[in-house]
Parts: sequence; C-alpha cells; structure tokens
Amino acid sequence: MHDRSGAPARARFRRAIERKNLLGAETSAREMGVVDLGEALYLVVLVAEVDPEKLDGYARRFLARLADERRLRLAELDLAVTALRALPSPRARDTLRALLQHDGRPADTWHV
Repeated sequence: MHDRSGAPARARFRRAIERKNLLGAETSAREMGVVDLGEALYLVVLVAEVDPEKLDGYARRFLARLADERRLRLAELDLAVTALRALPSPRARDTLRALLQHDGRPADTWHV
C-alpha cells in the first residue's frame, strides 16, 4: 500500500522509526500486514522511548512471537524478559537483537 507520496508502507515504517514517529510506525506496520521480528523489535524499542505506557502490551506480543518463532531456551526467554523491562537501554536493545539471531540449537547438534 502506498501513501500520497507513493512510498511503500515498509519504507514509511523505516522512516517513521528513524524519526521516532510512533503513530506513523504503527500505521505503516498495520498497512504492511506482516512485520518480521526484527521490525517488531524496532517498534517495541520506539514504544519504550516514546510512549512507555504502551510498552507492556507491545513487549508481551513481542515475547510471544519470539518464543514461537525462535528456539530459545527458558534462560534465554528470561533474558528477553529482563531486556524488555530494561528498554529503552541500548544494551537491552542489543541483547534482544542478539536473541533474534539465535535459534536455540546447541552447536554440537546442528545438522541439516
């Protein structure tokens, strides 16, 4: 979907995140339909920065998706909860980004 400027929703989402425009990011995310976990994390971090009263709901949905889409151990999910509570700390954001890259499989059982 495009706005009057012709920009696709995903480009408008990125621009809204960069400009810390929560309403624009939320609107663009709805128009995108599918928001990947990395994009969802950007949105959660923005909510923590701009409207922390909304953080609980966003964080719960993000955590549910993280648990569903990544093979994280319980300790890693606990770390995610701790990091979500610590947002908008850059260290918390970096921890969550690292967890997005991890699939939870021990290195010695990685077989395809």
